[in-house]
Amino acid sequence: MSDTTTQPTVWTLAHMAEVASPDNVNSPGAEWLAQVYGAGLEVAESIHEKDWTVSAMLEDGDAFDLITESADAIVPIYTHRLWAVFVDLAAYQEDVEEYGPTEDLTQSAMVALFTIARRLIESTLEDIAQDERTETTA
Repeated sequence: MSDTTTQPTVWTLAHMAEVASPDNVNSPGAEWLAQVYGAGLEVAESIHEKDWTVSAMLEDGDAFDLITESADAIVPIYTHRLWAVFVDLAAYQEDVEEYGPTEDLTQSAMVALFTIARRLIESTLEDIAQDERTETTA
């Protein structure tokens, strides 16, 4: 990704993550989406530091662990923040059953936000991979 790339708007990030639009640019969900996007950029940077390409890592499936670790680390751990982000992004629409039964609603909310974070990080990396492919063919 070039240095002139600007961060997408919070509404673009919500679209990339396939969630409801945050209430405003300073809402808990908007701030969290920006943090998740930043985490995706950090994953790309760590891949590039090893002289690998994001596109190759995604194609080979080697980025899965990096994406999962990053998504897990970005989920809010404090209850108020967790629920504020959850409600702001309408994360209650997420299907978390694929992860098995959860012990309580807070755990379900954490799983939903993990799923959203993983999706946004993957989308961010896909965009970077597309840029890499474009640069190599130019």
